[in-house]
Amino acid sequence: MATSDLPLKPKSALSPSELADAGALVREANWNQLEADWRIFLDLGRVYAAHTDAGRIVATAATLPHGDRFAWISMVLVAGDYRRRGLATRLMRRAMDDLAATSPAAAARSIVRSASRTPGAFTGWSCASGERQATLLRPPPG
Repeated sequence: MATSDLPLKPKSALSPSELADAGALVREANWNQLEADWRIFLDLGRVYAAHTDAGRIVATAATLPHGDRFAWISMVLVAGDYRRRGLATRLMRRAMDDLAATSPAAAARSIVRSASRTPGAFTGWSCASGERQATLLRPPPG
């Protein structure tokens, strides 16, 4: 299966092996999220995951609405072997589309930054006036 064909699934829960996969993504990115952080997104928001045929989670994104006027998109993580193949973009689009369908005001105010430090890489997504628009952010020099 091509990476672009990996299924993206909203998750209402993560199995122990899926939590381990999510934890591996966090460690690979040198982030500090814990299992409890994933549970907040599962309980109060939504987690999206891209799975391989073997069931391994190789990419994630999560949304956390704050009322109906603002939402946070976070946990946009992609395993190294699966980067630069469109998974983060697909996850962001899915999250934005779902937010727009349930709370257009929240979707219109969501501003997101990923942790990519590759010059010229897609590192952000913003939404204004209910329309999705890609934003190319360059990391600071040095």
